[in-house]
Amino acid sequence: MNKELIVIILTSLWLTACSSQQIDLTSDKSPSVNISKSSALTAFNRDAYLFNKSIDTGLIKPLAKAYQKITPELINRGVTNVFSNLADVPNALNGLLQFKLKDAASDTGRFVVNSTLGLGGVFDIATKMKLQKHHEDFGQTLAVWGMPSGEYIMLPILGPSTMRDGVGTIIDTITNPSFFFEDSLAYYTLDKIDQRADILSVEGLLKDMSDDDYNSLRDAWLQKRKYLINDGKLDQQAIEKKKSLIDELEDLD
Repeated sequence: MNKELIVIILTSLWLTACSSQQIDLTSDKSPSVNISKSSALTAFNRDAYLFNKSIDTGLIKPLAKAYQKITPELINRGVTNVFSNLADVPNALNGLLQFKLKDAASDTGRFVVNSTLGLGGVFDIATKMKLQKHHEDFGQTLAVWGMPSGEYIMLPILGPSTMRDGVGTIIDTITNPSFFFEDSLAYYTLDKIDQRADILSVEGLLKDMSDDDYNSLRDAWLQKRKYLINDGKLDQQAIEKKKSLIDELEDLD
């Protein structure tokens, strides 16, 4: 599968999401993600979730377990470091687009140092040099620019998303250096298997969150996106809610 086909697939999935919901892209506000009340979109999301879960159970998870079993920890860490190093390129670009010049410079420095002294990113020398890693993507950039998130949608294969993050996925894919590798699809597949192997030990936490796996995944994903977009800062409403809870607990003493 060539790079152009990958882009077509990603674009097609995004356009499918666009056609299934009414979203105002011209708004200068960036509201919270809407949880669709449309029975059709909710049904689509749940069907897509079950499809993705079947793919994970039948293929991805077994591959991740086999990968984890046969791959020595040192090599596993090296592979993770390589893909993390490549991700610093879109991290830096999005930091620049969000006018976070210090963060962008740090991520650029990380890529340069790890690509050279770290032998292509196998060794994370930059962290030892106190160059902080950031996690910026084009979905976050669009949020900073004021694009509304649109409704939550579960995309087949790609997983949780919103209209805004669907656009971001396309841009981030293209700006990652692995996109230009001759065997880019193989690198992408290895990256996803490596990521899946890394979360095998914590996947049980999802089931502990509620009796509905779909809702648990949706809520956890949306909270993570909000956390990333706000750079880990609680919004004022959350701060007030936390203060109120503390006051109530103190009243009980």
